Amino acid sequence: MKNKKERFLHSLSMVGLGVLVFSVVVVLFGFVAMALWNNLLPDIFGLPRISYWQAVGLLILARLFFTGIKPGGGKKNKKDKKHLFHDKWESMSEEEQAAFMERYVKTSQDHDSKPE
Repeated sequence: MKNKKERFLHSLSMVGLGVLVFSVVVVLFGFVAMALWNNLLPDIFGLPRISYWQAVGLLILARLFFTGIKPGGGKKNKKDKKHLFHDKWESMSEEEQAAFMERYVKTSQDHDSKPE
């Protein structure tokens, strides 16, 4: 088993590697966005060419527009969705639950019987 110092150095090197990989990915995405913009949009729509930093800014802006500012990008994980469904199911009456199950079974059977 490694001692504390070796574990600390290993975790520190892994963090450094993660930061390096993240930085390289950001730089590459910026250059790809700039290249795509500069090679397509000026010819198609007559828009001006952009610099690297403008491309990075567009990527950040797109991220904010499409995922929001919330931590995790506003994504809900499966556990949250399952919890929401469970709460809704519990709030249904027995008749509503039976009607839901009938619709679910019918939809599943219809989907299974469709030719591909």
